[in-house]
Amino acid sequence: MLARHQDPLQIVRLSRDLHCLAEGFQLDGNASRFLVHETLMSAFAMPADARSPADRESGLRLDMAARLRALPSASATA
Repeated sequence: MLARHQDPLQIVRLSRDLHCLAEGFQLDGNASRFLVHETLMSAFAMPADARSPADRESGLRLDMAARLRALPSASATA
């Protein structure tokens, strides 16, 4: 878990690094952004209830989750 008082510039760098890494694994740029968002939310341990209702119920989140489930898994392609 990351410290809440972490330097914002360091968070931006971490976010960029995560985006590059995620884009290397995902063909879909939106899926990459979604994964980075979820990773950062988990890293800062923000509970789901702390998110705004608009964010929790956002159509984008539901759509991206559905897209990620629809992607072939690595074990299925091996």
